[in-house]
Amino acid sequence: DVKALIVIAKEAIKEKYAELCDVSLIQLVHETQGEYHDRIRDVVIRPGFFEFHQALIDEGVITALATSNDWWLVEDELDDLDLHRYFETITTGEEVYERKPAPDIFILTARKIHAEPEDCIVIEDSPAGVIAGKEAGMKVVVIRNSHNDKDDFSNADLVVEGFYDLNPEVLDSLC
Repeated sequence: DVKALIVIAKEAIKEKYAELCDVSLIQLVHETQGEYHDRIRDVVIRPGFFEFHQALIDEGVITALATSNDWWLVEDELDDLDLHRYFETITTGEEVYERKPAPDIFILTARKIHAEPEDCIVIEDSPAGVIAGKEAGMKVVVIRNSHNDKDDFSNADLVVEGFYDLNPEVLDSLC
């Protein structure tokens, strides 16, 4: 049975893009997150999330948020969308030595919820997140969207179009 579900948000800029500019990676991350923050009002919860979350809670599954974004941005977004109560714990990129595609953020989140990595399933939306989840020893589900529809997710355990395609039984079948 699934013991934990780790849901992630958007990832920070990858280090390779820092080489293209005369600014530091940290500055690029902050500028990108600032731009994202300015667009928070445009963020919507994907259809089926609340029903999926309730089904997990009904089955006793712990839900956690693991995001490479910094806390200030995550806090604002969770406040604006009233989502704090949906996650047992939240891990941000500031809490780990290496961000995705390193597995650090998922390993730390599993530790926070007292779960073994092999008992966790990551729901992702980026190739770096899939790599991180797999390297952490977790099963990985990808939810497609308009920003990742061209990405290769062949190393994911399952690729779906949305939360309506997921339920505890589907996740249990991955374990």
